[in-house]
Amino acid sequence: MEVVGEGMELLVATAFGYAKRTPVQEYPTHNRGGKGVRTFEYDERRGNLVAALAVHIDDEIFAITSAGGVIRTPVEPVRSSKRQTKGVKLMDLPDGVTLLAVARNADEPDASADEADGQDG
Repeated sequence: MEVVGEGMELLVATAFGYAKRTPVQEYPTHNRGGKGVRTFEYDERRGNLVAALAVHIDDEIFAITSAGGVIRTPVEPVRSSKRQTKGVKLMDLPDGVTLLAVARNADEPDASADEADGQDG
């Protein structure tokens, strides 16, 4: 479950390193008992869906691989596309390595450092 706000998009990623962003406005709302909507067109070459998270265009994400690698990348280069498309290459993975998870970078600007810069001491 994700809480979404104005200007947010849903970023989805697959096991073999493909990803896409889709504006949340493309997802209809449902009441209780809704059947859901398709967000990704499965393809053996792209692998299973491993991540879905709400992002802003200026966010950064961490992609974690089965080899223990972590890649930090901005969201903006991930192409925005329709709900049912397959996505584009997010990262090249060596043979036998898969994408395990994607997380949004939670770093916030340090407000205390900004306040300290403005003080005379």
